[in-house]
Amino acid sequence: MKWLKLFEGFESNDYYQEISSDDYILNNSITVHMPDKTKSKIDSWFSNDHNNTTYFNDVGITISFKEGFLYIYELEDEWFDVTHVRYGGPDGSGITHYKCDQLEGLRKFLTDKGFIQ
Repeated sequence: MKWLKLFEGFESNDYYQEISSDDYILNNSITVHMPDKTKSKIDSWFSNDHNNTTYFNDVGITISFKEGFLYIYELEDEWFDVTHVRYGGPDGSGITHYKCDQLEGLRKFLTDKGFIQ
């Protein structure tokens, strides 16, 4: 009898997940060049309420807004790493890291967290 090992913690509806700072540091070693087409697509999701979109380092973009900013990097195998930095407010300040599966997962994350509609 053969046993198939399932991916740990993987469910069919997992588009994104919060990751630890250690995982974030590991992910930074596997960033890839983000094509301009991908950057433009992500940028197009944001309304005028989110200003100062900046491209950087060929691997991602920064989107800044009143309460903080997002760093979005592309990783190998069409994964995206998102760092959300909060300046303060009702939730306090802090940094949270997420890993999103493909553009679909990135868009779902941005929608679920209220960054885009």
